[in-house]
Amino acid sequence: MKKIVVILMVGLVVISCKFEIPESSQPTEYPTFSEIQVSESFDFSNASKTDFTISSEENAIIYIYTSDPAEGGELMYKAMIKDASSINQSINIPVHLDAVWIRAIGENGSYEEAEVELNQGGGQILAFYGGGSNNSGGGSPNLSNDQETCANCDMYLTSSSSSNITINGNSNVNTICIASGESFSGKINLNKPGVEIRVCGQGTFTNNGISMNAANSVLIVNGTIVATRINMNQNTCQSIVNSNGILNITNNFNFQGDVENYGTLTIDGNTALNGNSSTLKNTNTFNISGKMDINSNSIFNNYGTTTLNNTLHLNQGVGNNYGTLNVGKKLILNNSFYNHTGAITTVSENCQINGGGELTNQCSMTIGTDFDVNNYLYNYGHIQITDETTVNGGGVVTLDGGLLETNDIDINGLVLGTATGRVDVAQTTKINGSVAGDITFCDQTGIETLNGSIAGSVTQDCNAAYPTVACDSSDNDGDGVNNGGDDFPDIPDQTFSSYYPAENIFGTLLFEDLFPNKGDYDFNDLVVQYQFETITNASNQVVQLKARFYVQAIGAANANGFGFSLANVSPDQVYSVSGLPFNTASSSSAYINSNGTEGNQNSATFIVFDNVHDFMGLAPGARYNVYDYQTTAGNPGMVELTITFTQALNTIGVAPFNPFIYVGQNRGKEIHLKGYLPTDLVDNSFFNTGDDNSSFGSGATYQTNSFHPWGLDVPIEIQHMEEGLDFVTGYTSFLEYAESNGDNNIDWYTNPSKRNGSVLRPSAQ
Repeated sequence: MKKIVVILMVGLVVISCKFEIPESSQPTEYPTFSEIQVSESFDFSNASKTDFTISSEENAIIYIYTSDPAEGGELMYKAMIKDASSINQSINIPVHLDAVWIRAIGENGSYEEAEVELNQGGGQILAFYGGGSNNSGGGSPNLSNDQETCANCDMYLTSSSSSNITINGNSNVNTICIASGESFSGKINLNKPGVEIRVCGQGTFTNNGISMNAANSVLIVNGTIVATRINMNQNTCQSIVNSNGILNITNNFNFQGDVENYGTLTIDGNTALNGNSSTLKNTNTFNISGKMDINSNSIFNNYGTTTLNNTLHLNQGVGNNYGTLNVGKKLILNNSFYNHTGAITTVSENCQINGGGELTNQCSMTIGTDFDVNNYLYNYGHIQITDETTVNGGGVVTLDGGLLETNDIDINGLVLGTATGRVDVAQTTKINGSVAGDITFCDQTGIETLNGSIAGSVTQDCNAAYPTVACDSSDNDGDGVNNGGDDFPDIPDQTFSSYYPAENIFGTLLFEDLFPNKGDYDFNDLVVQYQFETITNASNQVVQLKARFYVQAIGAANANGFGFSLANVSPDQVYSVSGLPFNTASSSSAYINSNGTEGNQNSATFIVFDNVHDFMGLAPGARYNVYDYQTTAGNPGMVELTITFTQALNTIGVAPFNPFIYVGQNRGKEIHLKGYLPTDLVDNSFFNTGDDNSSFGSGATYQTNSFHPWGLDVPIEIQHMEEGLDFVTGYTSFLEYAESNGDNNIDWYTNPSKRNGSVLRPSAQ
């Protein structure tokens, strides 16, 4: 990938979506919500609108996650960059995040990702620089101009220099250089710590080649080196950086330190990573004529193209492929190997996962002969085996949306599907173990031997739909986005899904309903959990919105309604709304247009339910999930509205948009979050009566005389208060958070030590 630049404006602040609530050791006396002293400008929001621009010099799909997705980070945003253009977008980011994770996958499988810190009150610029066919998640080498150009060196070698250079501890030489246009033939021995060799011209190192015998020795290549051998004798105290040159080792190479290749690295013999925690990083072209052993907790990271003519053997080390890896013979795993998103691994002969070995595939793998699984295989992508797959006793194959294609299969262990996954067998199946989970199992000739078990959840149907697997380069719907990156590969006008708060994460809305009078500040009169999924086309225009809700608590007798409004969308831009859970024709409080929007509104407004008690199947006035003695009887089922627009829209605003309740069956008595505008159906006579101190001129709406709100929005699922107990007694650092204008205790809702679990109620879902 050539270059991607990310510009973030209005930075913020890694996520956990649910927390166990311990009993708090906090004192039992707390201040109250009424005692919170805040400025009028503080809106009690727990998310910040962030404007960002991402540009790329090639077509790429951009992903934004809450944190590293390999460690559980959840997807927030997904879009496409085409024709060297850029994305300009605004999203809300929860304040507890101090960084997000950005991933870019190019149209040819090139791959980049990095953590991007979000700074309070400032912007951030992040640049990814390409290195080869698959870019390094680390870009170009971090070298000075002197290192790159071989300038200001203590010793310069030329064709007339001595052929045997030795630098001992008493030498005043710290840098040895072969300048551009110069050549040197001989050998170099480094016996002094901290010496750099810089090659910008051509070096031919015979006999013992280069011996790096002292700590902190560095070899920098920006020209051409041909060496019989390079000895790295101080483990990780030495490093080789091939900046943009050609490095050819004409013998075996044992890595004892760290090697970064950004040019062409060729080894004409065998390769071994033996140093404790040594790292070999390839971002461009790496060729090995023999085999490679990864030992001693070393790490091999391939972001470019690596080609071995022999076997890759992971003993105690770890392998990460982000690019293209070609193995000429066997792949033998006694430790962990990861084939990441955007990566392609081809094994000419067989692959073995031995005891202690583990393989995670997130993209594409091809195995030329057999595949022996004796431990764990996690497949999220596509693995194709030419001959037989054997899952031995102790072997576990997990297909999480992945596809495994094999000629024959012999299952003595476990094949498990935790999401939609598929096994395709062309010839013979023998099952002496188990097949279980949400999986499709297809044997084109029928299962020949079944001495084990196949769970009832397994679909045995060769006509069942194939999963959409990573790296699928076909384009079923012709929208210009390959199936592997298309969330809707068979629907031309739907391509990507973005989420708020994030995929698999719901937020929590908590309301008081005594407006315009302030209530008891338990914020449980109506508690609703929510998630918005925005569906866009290949041009990043919005075509559909899915809104998901379920009621967590009802602490009021009023038959309250609940809805939300899209300020940037008019009702006539909505084609239809499906999933409304009430009879719109008989509703006594809301008039619903034929397209599913609420009538008499200038902005598209959607009533999720008009009477919470009817929606939950409860008696009028009943409370729900706010007392210890009270059961959670009722219907806490999730409602999902699917809003389809008449045309693709450039924007519909920023989730969670404008949620609100209205009290009882009085449609005009709306309650919104602080700073949000009411809808056109509001009864303005309630404003500036009781405790309300709304100021429409300054945009400070739905606030009391103390600038307190009637509603709170929290971007994760949180527990709510027992009836009648002040919110601050449950969330014991909320007062400090609010009084600092959101600068301190931003983890008030994520940190278990800042909660009093004895007064909090569980979620009903």
